[in-house]
Amino acid sequence: MATTYTYKARNRSGQITTGKLDGISERDIALKLREKDLLPVSIQEYVASGDVMASVQKSKKIPLKVLTIFCQQFAVMINAGLALMPCISILQQQTGNKVFKEILGTVRTDLETGDSLSKALSRHPKAFPPIMINMVEAGEAGGVLDEVLNRVS
Repeated sequence: MATTYTYKARNRSGQITTGKLDGISERDIALKLREKDLLPVSIQEYVASGDVMASVQKSKKIPLKVLTIFCQQFAVMINAGLALMPCISILQQQTGNKVFKEILGTVRTDLETGDSLSKALSRHPKAFPPIMINMVEAGEAGGVLDEVLNRVS
Protein backbone atom coordinates (compact mmCIF):
# COMPACT_ATOMS: atom_id res chain seq x y z
CA MET A 1 0.00 0.00 0.00
CA ALA A 2 1.47 3.34 -1.06
CA THR A 3 2.12 6.08 1.46
CA THR A 4 2.80 9.73 0.76
CA TYR A 5 6.23 11.01 1.78
CA THR A 6 7.71 14.50 1.84
CA TYR A 7 11.29 14.94 0.81
CA LYS A 8 14.16 17.38 0.59
CA ALA A 9 16.73 16.66 -2.08
CA ARG A 10 19.61 18.37 -3.88
CA ASN A 11 19.71 18.66 -7.63
CA ARG A 12 22.94 18.54 -9.69
CA SER A 13 23.55 22.25 -9.18
CA GLY A 14 23.28 21.86 -5.39
CA GLN A 15 19.92 23.55 -4.96
CA ILE A 16 17.48 22.10 -2.43
CA THR A 17 14.13 21.01 -3.78
CA THR A 18 11.18 19.77 -1.77
CA GLY A 19 8.09 17.84 -2.66
CA LYS A 20 5.83 14.88 -2.09
CA LEU A 21 5.95 11.41 -3.62
CA ASP A 22 3.93 8.24 -3.12
CA GLY A 23 5.82 5.06 -2.40
CA ILE A 24 5.99 1.86 -0.41
CA SER A 25 8.89 2.89 1.84
CA GLU A 26 11.49 5.58 2.40
CA ARG A 27 13.91 3.47 0.38
CA ASP A 28 11.44 3.39 -2.51
CA ILE A 29 11.21 7.20 -2.40
CA ALA A 30 15.02 7.49 -2.34
CA LEU A 31 15.23 5.33 -5.47
CA LYS A 32 12.60 7.45 -7.22
CA LEU A 33 14.52 10.61 -6.34
CA ARG A 34 17.78 9.16 -7.68
CA GLU A 35 16.00 8.30 -10.93
CA LYS A 36 15.22 12.03 -11.21
CA ASP A 37 18.91 12.89 -10.61
CA LEU A 38 18.14 14.16 -7.11
CA LEU A 39 20.19 13.35 -4.01
CA PRO A 40 17.88 12.72 -1.02
CA VAL A 41 18.60 14.88 2.02
CA SER A 42 15.57 13.88 4.12
CA ILE A 43 12.48 11.73 3.61
CA GLN A 44 9.55 11.63 6.03
CA GLU A 45 6.06 10.21 6.01
CA TYR A 46 3.61 12.98 5.14
CA VAL A 47 0.94 13.95 7.68
CA ALA A 48 -1.50 16.62 6.53
CA SER A 49 -2.12 19.40 9.02
CA GLY A 50 -5.85 18.65 8.92
CA ASP A 51 -5.35 14.90 8.93
CA VAL A 52 -8.04 13.17 10.95
CA MET A 53 -5.63 10.59 12.38
CA ALA A 54 -3.31 13.34 13.57
CA SER A 55 -6.27 14.91 15.34
CA VAL A 56 -7.07 11.55 16.95
CA GLN A 57 -3.75 11.65 18.76
CA LYS A 58 -4.68 15.02 20.25
CA SER A 59 -8.41 14.51 20.63
CA LYS A 60 -10.43 13.37 23.56
CA LYS A 61 -11.77 9.86 23.83
CA ILE A 62 -14.49 8.68 21.49
CA PRO A 63 -17.89 9.48 23.06
CA LEU A 64 -19.33 6.62 25.10
CA LYS A 65 -22.55 6.70 23.07
CA VAL A 66 -20.58 6.09 19.85
CA LEU A 67 -18.73 3.12 21.41
CA THR A 68 -21.95 1.70 22.84
CA ILE A 69 -23.74 1.80 19.49
CA PHE A 70 -20.64 0.33 17.81
CA CYS A 71 -20.53 -2.62 20.23
CA GLN A 72 -24.28 -3.29 20.01
CA GLN A 73 -24.35 -3.24 16.21
CA PHE A 74 -21.12 -5.24 15.97
CA ALA A 75 -22.57 -7.91 18.29
CA VAL A 76 -25.75 -8.20 16.23
CA MET A 77 -23.79 -8.66 13.00
CA ILE A 78 -21.38 -11.22 14.50
CA ASN A 79 -24.34 -13.11 15.98
CA ALA A 80 -25.97 -13.12 12.52
CA GLY A 81 -22.90 -14.86 11.12
CA LEU A 82 -21.11 -12.01 9.33
CA ALA A 83 -17.33 -12.12 9.21
CA LEU A 84 -15.26 -9.41 10.93
CA MET A 85 -14.23 -7.55 7.77
CA PRO A 86 -17.75 -6.89 6.46
CA CYS A 87 -18.87 -5.90 9.96
CA ILE A 88 -16.11 -3.32 10.36
CA SER A 89 -16.73 -1.97 6.84
CA ILE A 90 -20.45 -1.56 7.49
CA LEU A 91 -19.86 0.05 10.88
CA GLN A 92 -17.29 2.39 9.36
CA GLN A 93 -19.77 3.51 6.71
CA GLN A 94 -22.58 4.00 9.23
CA THR A 95 -20.83 6.00 11.94
CA GLY A 96 -21.34 9.74 11.90
CA ASN A 97 -18.20 10.44 13.94
CA LYS A 98 -15.42 11.36 11.48
CA VAL A 99 -12.59 10.47 13.86
CA PHE A 100 -14.15 7.10 14.68
CA LYS A 101 -14.71 6.45 10.96
CA GLU A 102 -10.98 6.95 10.33
CA ILE A 103 -10.07 4.73 13.27
CA LEU A 104 -12.31 1.94 11.96
CA GLY A 105 -10.58 2.29 8.60
CA THR A 106 -7.21 1.60 10.20
CA VAL A 107 -8.70 -1.25 12.23
CA ARG A 108 -9.98 -2.76 8.97
CA THR A 109 -6.53 -2.39 7.40
CA ASP A 110 -4.93 -4.10 10.41
CA LEU A 111 -7.41 -6.98 10.11
CA GLU A 112 -6.60 -7.30 6.41
CA THR A 113 -2.93 -7.75 7.29
CA GLY A 114 -3.77 -10.61 9.65
CA ASP A 115 -3.95 -8.91 13.04
CA SER A 116 -6.52 -10.03 15.58
CA LEU A 117 -9.36 -7.65 16.38
CA SER A 118 -8.04 -7.05 19.89
CA LYS A 119 -4.59 -6.18 18.55
CA ALA A 120 -6.07 -3.82 15.96
CA LEU A 121 -8.18 -2.09 18.63
CA SER A 122 -5.22 -1.83 21.02
CA ARG A 123 -3.46 0.47 18.56
CA HIS A 124 -6.05 3.12 19.42
CA PRO A 125 -5.92 3.49 23.22
CA LYS A 126 -7.71 6.85 23.19
CA ALA A 127 -10.64 5.34 21.32
CA PHE A 128 -10.97 1.91 22.96
CA PRO A 129 -10.62 1.49 26.73
CA PRO A 130 -8.22 -1.23 27.95
CA ILE A 131 -11.07 -3.20 29.56
CA MET A 132 -12.84 -3.36 26.20
CA ILE A 133 -9.69 -4.54 24.42
CA ASN A 134 -9.10 -7.24 27.06
CA MET A 135 -12.70 -8.43 26.87
CA VAL A 136 -12.56 -8.59 23.06
CA GLU A 137 -9.35 -10.63 23.34
CA ALA A 138 -11.10 -13.05 25.72
CA GLY A 139 -14.10 -13.24 23.38
CA GLU A 140 -11.85 -14.06 20.44
CA ALA A 141 -10.10 -16.79 22.41
CA GLY A 142 -13.35 -18.29 23.64
CA GLY A 143 -15.30 -17.94 20.40
CA VAL A 144 -17.93 -15.78 22.09
CA LEU A 145 -17.14 -12.38 20.60
CA ASP A 146 -20.81 -11.49 20.10
CA GLU A 147 -21.61 -12.14 23.77
CA VAL A 148 -18.60 -10.12 24.91
CA LEU A 149 -19.53 -7.18 22.68
CA ASN A 150 -23.06 -7.23 24.11
CA ARG A 151 -21.65 -7.12 27.63
CA VAL A 152 -19.23 -4.33 26.78
CA SER A 153 -22.08 -2.23 25.40
